[in-house]
This record gives sequence, C-alpha cells and structure tokens, in this order.
Amino acid sequence: MDQYLRNYLPYCLQRLSGNRYVLLNRNYRQIALSSEDWWADDDQLLAFEIVDLTPEIAVALSVRGKSDTDRIYFFDDGSAPWNGKRNADAFEKRLERLRMLDIRFRKGRRDEGDTADKGTMRATRESAPVA
Repeated sequence: MDQYLRNYLPYCLQRLSGNRYVLLNRNYRQIALSSEDWWADDDQLLAFEIVDLTPEIAVALSVRGKSDTDRIYFFDDGSAPWNGKRNADAFEKRLERLRMLDIRFRKGRRDEGDTADKGTMRATRESAPVA
C-alpha cells in the first residue's frame, strides 16, 4: 500500500517557469506517470498555471512552513499521510488549500523558460533533495 500511495499522492509542487508547475510524487515523478523516466514527453506533460501562489500561501502549503515557491513539499518522511490520521488530516488540509487557488490546467508544450527539463532535472532517490 505504501508504494501505491508514493506513486499517486502529491509529494511536492515543482515550478517549471513563471507560474507553471507540475505535481510530483514521492519518487519525484509526475503523479501516476507510467514511464520509468523522471520526466514525461511533451505530449504527456501535465503542467498547470497557478496564478495566485505567493510566498505567504507557500507557507500554508509547505509541511515545514517554508515560503519558497519553486518547490513546495506537502509532507516529508516524518509526516507521510500513510503514517497515521494526524498526518493524513494535515496533508488533506494542505491539499484543500492548494485546491482553493486559481489553477489553470494545460497539457504538453514545455516552454523555453522551463527551469526543469529532462536534460537537467533527472532525479533519483539518491540525488533528489530531501524536504
């Protein structure tokens, strides 16, 4: 069950460029991405824009209360939602706050300014930053 949750629950919100983001799972892959690669092809990229994400809102979304809007972690190893009701409730509250933002979905078309691309942002368990 833990592996299923690691694949399908959002672990962090990764900025691509400007207001464009993707949701990553605990393995630093896009949620439910079937490929073994960290990054999807352009036609699989599930990017979206968050118009009103500010450092103050990032504090409310971040498991550690950080204001960084480049990568926002919803939980860490000590607060994984599958490790108890209290963790699950806190995780759900952060996702509910995310849901309240002005989110505009779009698929594909990686922009030239994206800071995360398959050439420079390939992550593994060993190289991925720890929240």
